[in-house]
Amino acid sequence: SSGINAESQSVLFSFLYDRMVPILASVSCIAITYPIGIGSDFLPYCADYMEQTNCTDNTRSAMTCDVGGYPSTVSRFMVCHEQDIQICDDNLENTCLDISVSCTIHKHQMCDGKPDCEDGSDENDAICKVVTTETCERRLDGDVLHIPLSWIKDGFVDCKNGKDEEDVWMTCGFGNTRRYVTQNASCEEVYLCPEGGRKFVEFSAMCDGTETCGNENNVCQASFETIDTSTTVHSYSAFRKVISYCVDGLSSMQRLSNPCIHGTFQHFSQDIIFGANGTIQLSLPVDRVDCTHMYGEQYLFMTCSGMCKESSCPLTTALKYDSCHGQFPDRVYTLSGDDSITFLTKAGDHEKFVHLKRYHNNYFSCHNNYCIEYSKVCNLVDDCGDGSDEKDCNNHFQCSASRRYIPRVKKCDGITDCSDLTDECNDMCSKEIISGTLLEVFSWVIGLFAVLLNVLVVYNSIITLTKCRTSVALVNKVLVTFISIGDLLLGLYLLLIAVADTWHGADYCMSQNEWLTSDMCSILGVISTIGSQTSLFAMTCLSISRLYGISSAGIPNIVDKKTVLYVFSTILFIVLGSVCIAVCPLLPKFEDFFVNGISYGPNNTLFIGLPNKEKHYSIFGQYYGRLKSTEIDWNTINVMTAAMFSHDYNKIPRKQVHFYGNDGVCLFKYFVDSSDPQHLFVWINLAINFLCFVFITFSYIFIQ
Repeated sequence: SSGINAESQSVLFSFLYDRMVPILASVSCIAITYPIGIGSDFLPYCADYMEQTNCTDNTRSAMTCDVGGYPSTVSRFMVCHEQDIQICDDNLENTCLDISVSCTIHKHQMCDGKPDCEDGSDENDAICKVVTTETCERRLDGDVLHIPLSWIKDGFVDCKNGKDEEDVWMTCGFGNTRRYVTQNASCEEVYLCPEGGRKFVEFSAMCDGTETCGNENNVCQASFETIDTSTTVHSYSAFRKVISYCVDGLSSMQRLSNPCIHGTFQHFSQDIIFGANGTIQLSLPVDRVDCTHMYGEQYLFMTCSGMCKESSCPLTTALKYDSCHGQFPDRVYTLSGDDSITFLTKAGDHEKFVHLKRYHNNYFSCHNNYCIEYSKVCNLVDDCGDGSDEKDCNNHFQCSASRRYIPRVKKCDGITDCSDLTDECNDMCSKEIISGTLLEVFSWVIGLFAVLLNVLVVYNSIITLTKCRTSVALVNKVLVTFISIGDLLLGLYLLLIAVADTWHGADYCMSQNEWLTSDMCSILGVISTIGSQTSLFAMTCLSISRLYGISSAGIPNIVDKKTVLYVFSTILFIVLGSVCIAVCPLLPKFEDFFVNGISYGPNNTLFIGLPNKEKHYSIFGQYYGRLKSTEIDWNTINVMTAAMFSHDYNKIPRKQVHFYGNDGVCLFKYFVDSSDPQHLFVWINLAINFLCFVFITFSYIFIQ
């Protein structure tokens, strides 16, 4: 037919018998003339597409909107239609998004739990990670679902009742960081994007593997010191794959350890598929090996071939005809070895050996019916969106709060990789301030006795001080008193550290950053250092006094002004020397030498643990770009760090890890290397202490 050119005032039908759309009597339009022989899945009848409204067949209606001011339904053929035609007054049917290069979908198809794009990007987008606690009926298809917070008050009505545009939603932030949040949410600071379309990212969405703004992932990798992982095997052809261990050229290594064998990879009975170009031929080690350092294809092929120790195969669900919903539109249905219906796909443009036109179905079926390639299984990333691709893998550890995956080898390695510290605080590895019951008992007993006994000694020394008749006796009495004061301080330190250990108990590991940056830890460090240095300096001076007493034996040495001045000078030297050594590392003027790192609190998912200068420099290099100098001071670090976050609530804590915060017991940091900026101070102090010990030793030998 050449088409109908007259206006219609009665019920008419399209000439396409399988696409008949009724045009009600109340609708009139100018019909379109089509050339004879034209073929299409959808040919409109009216030039303005009005026959696609008010369908009597509800299965063909996709949405309800106002058309010319009247509520009307609109056919699903008009959703994201290629023609520049607007039917809904608010253009609802054309509110579509280019999710990826090959996928354009309607806005309301995003974050609905059903992958519509082949790569699942419509469900893995960053906006899907932060949704409302309440549900609403979406205008497209009428699904009652949560909606992304980014849709709230965006100027477009997404819920049928219009609630998403009402002024009932909680907000946080000001200006560029103003955002809608879930009910009862706590307003926190946000990470400011250095580049890209978005202006900020909340900490809950940081470092989750999704590139939310600019080079976020590069910044996160600099912070976490991620391990480069290989997720693919070597392919010599479409169906010939070789585990790295068995690659040609490593024959000498194989002879030294285990040789390799060749076999066929068939995990399911359905792996024998009619129409497939072949089965995968694998080269594997002859003996079972530890696979916890393998990822992606390497892990999958090794575990599913039974060649791994203590590792199970992640392939648990065979592909069926209805697997991979919304993906692989060019799939070819066929029969598998167990007579069930499955499908095959032809190698895509992005796949290797595409020129061979190979057909296969080497895909992992996620629990949500989404499918991914083998290289994305057990690769430390939730590619499925529901975690099923990482669920049965034992090559990783999952952080409790962020749900981030880290390599298993980074669990209990002494370096914090999880913002909640769960990689270092768990059943396998935890820590307390004082490790072991024996040391705990020792701290309590020795500390208690040291305090009680030295209090008595100091008291008796002060009482008998006035009874000294000679200068040597007076000096010796004063120095013995100061030795006791030093021991008293050390005993007090042992008691206080034992109290702190009892107070924190098994919870210390999770709160260690707070403890190491606390004033109490610094105070304990000062007490122990003053105590040890006071005792050492007093013993050194006592050795000098005794040597002098021996050399001046028989000479009258009554207490006079000269003796009092000497005693006062000695006391001043002991006190000032001990206090200087203990307190200087805490002075702000010397922070570039003695501050070991900074804690930004448990909510900051970028700066986790206690990052030092080197870690800050690495992160700044990714955030700001190339830096001019490799030398950076803490003041500059503070300024550059502050510029990375908002300051709406002043909730970015910044607590320094001082000199004594290098360990839970808060002692002087005696063990350093040449790269440590504190090494000169520590080495000088060690040299002074060593000389004092040597002098004391030789003095007692001489006196004896």
